[in-house]
Amino acid sequence: MKNINLLIFCIISFYTFNSYASAINLTCKDKRTYGFRIDSPLPPEWGDESFGSTWNIQYDGFSDSAKIDGKTVVAVRGNGTVILIDYSANSNSQSLWSYAIHLKQKMVTAAQVNVYDLMGVGIKSRSVEFICN
Repeated sequence: MKNINLLIFCIISFYTFNSYASAINLTCKDKRTYGFRIDSPLPPEWGDESFGSTWNIQYDGFSDSAKIDGKTVVAVRGNGTVILIDYSANSNSQSLWSYAIHLKQKMVTAAQVNVYDLMGVGIKSRSVEFICN
């Protein structure tokens, strides 16, 4: 009987620990962005970039989705952290953003990969450091 009670306690504890995290509602600005681009006919290059805009990130702490600037994105949570995945495409390009968020510390970083065929063929990747409140 003690083993069954211990097992039930462990299962409930594991489920509770892994199922809920801190909810967030953050407004983030890009502090530093570093990118790599291959734009034909230009040579490949690494460089500093800046968006000069804000991102609004909302996550309830337990769902499999979140919102970035009002758009619903995939959320993968675990141990007080969440990874957000935002894919978009149109007839000229595809883009994938991934956001790594430490929920308790409210730290956010993001990476983007993008491929396009509009006014030239190109690919790019970016890494972004955010300041959030």
